[in-house]
Amino acid sequence: MGNVNRRLFILLTIASMVGCGKTSSGTKNIFGRDDREWVLSNEHPYSAIGKLGAGCTGTLVGRRLMLTAAHCVFDSALQRPRDLTTFSANLVNGKSAADATLVRAWIGSVQPEQNRSSDWAIVELSQDIGVAQKFLDVQSVSFANSLPYLVNLVGYNADINGGITASVHRGCHVRVESEGRLLHDCDSTGGVSGGPLFSYVANDWRIVGISVSEFRNGQTPPVRRDNWTADYTNIAVPASAFVDAQRQLLATVDQGKAVPVLTGVVVIDFKTIAEANQPAPQPAPQPMTTVMYQASQMDSLAGIWTRLSAVQDCHVLLNQDIAFLRNEAVADGFADVANATDAFQQVVNTQIQAWNLYVQYGSNGLLQNLDPMSLYTPYSQLKVSQVNYNHYLGQQPTWLRSRLEVGVTNMTTHIQSFERLVFIR
Repeated sequence: MGNVNRRLFILLTIASMVGCGKTSSGTKNIFGRDDREWVLSNEHPYSAIGKLGAGCTGTLVGRRLMLTAAHCVFDSALQRPRDLTTFSANLVNGKSAADATLVRAWIGSVQPEQNRSSDWAIVELSQDIGVAQKFLDVQSVSFANSLPYLVNLVGYNADINGGITASVHRGCHVRVESEGRLLHDCDSTGGVSGGPLFSYVANDWRIVGISVSEFRNGQTPPVRRDNWTADYTNIAVPASAFVDAQRQLLATVDQGKAVPVLTGVVVIDFKTIAEANQPAPQPAPQPMTTVMYQASQMDSLAGIWTRLSAVQDCHVLLNQDIAFLRNEAVADGFADVANATDAFQQVVNTQIQAWNLYVQYGSNGLLQNLDPMSLYTPYSQLKVSQVNYNHYLGQQPTWLRSRLEVGVTNMTTHIQSFERLVFIR
């Protein structure tokens, strides 16, 4: 596929995704050449970095402590914690090395968007996964006398492999320290929030800050600049803001000891939140013996058929994404990748055809007793196939993955749209 056709594909896909429920974050700031590389390693320090269920990035900083941004775990607009469940360490192509649920969090502010210098959170996890994953230490450093300060930034950027594989910008810099914030030039996009800025300090890799936001001078993302300036910059919280809290929690909570009182820090209990969100107990379902009950059952299913019909638009776009990937593989002489892409497309079409049959019969009133969760089976099989396909692409040469990246990102977005359209009401 030539450069002109490639650009046309990208533009058409972005325009069409508006009608398919696209809600993923846009690009923040990238300066000059995009220097991000996929992270496929399970070695230290990458083994300790993972993804939160909400899409942000986090890093293990203890046996069962994880560091991220406050806005990733707390919704300041609604003034309540976000509905989070899991942290997946060293997530590569959708497969994690270890998973744990969130138990409690200590956050620096309940208004992190207005108080970026306190936009940090330390989360207690349900499982002791930090030792096996070689958790990172936190180090407060003096930036003032060593600017620009050399760092690396890792995060689950939404535009890199659909956010199911991390990427790293090695050798970027903290440029300015101002008002309790670090202004840095590390390339990043939505999903990198909470990602660690780490450096080699005192003979080991240590976290010196976490990336949380950006300045883009009023422009709408994506923002790409030839050079870094203080008006177009990405923002991080220095380790000095949270190192004391991390040290106290490391010596107490992480060792199974009593929870300390941390001055000026808000505590979130995810277990209490989960219990509060449970639906009230419902009476056992009664046999469908009346016409009224059957009608109400069909009324509840009617909305599902409408949403499933909307999936067809996404199916068309998904086939365009896959055709793009296949054409690129053929043009670059990778017949095996083209064949794998054809196999993946066959799975996609088979599973969505199953949904088409549900729509056909359900819209005609022939599935009155259907359990709506049975609709999840085709979707789950499609997702398994996607993860395997992404894993296969992850083993290809870096330059080829870069050429396929836009197709992979769009494909992931459209598959996620299926779930939003069908299962999230």
